[in-house]
Amino acid sequence: MRRRAQSVQVCIWMDTRSLLHRGFLMSLPALLLNTTALLIACPGAGLLFVTRLREQRAMAQLAAQSEGRAIDQPMLFLDVRTERRHRLGYRLGFACIGLALVISWLSTQL
Repeated sequence: MRRRAQSVQVCIWMDTRSLLHRGFLMSLPALLLNTTALLIACPGAGLLFVTRLREQRAMAQLAAQSEGRAIDQPMLFLDVRTERRHRLGYRLGFACIGLALVISWLSTQL
């Protein structure tokens, strides 16, 4: 009787182990998609952060240049290249985060 109980325990343990293994394999595509989404979102967030810092520094430098100017002189603005660079940084950053969101959402549909 004791020997039969041990064999039943071993069979139950093997079934549980195989079910866990199957569950992991079933969730593997979703896990890979979420990892891809994370790898896309992190550089996008970093790009947004760096772009915002560059924009703040450029505005601070512009404000410092404007402090010494007389009121009757024309107003200073950022040059076109700097503004384009900021817009491009924001566009790419938000595109990365949006793509990561779509990929993450698709992984829930699997």
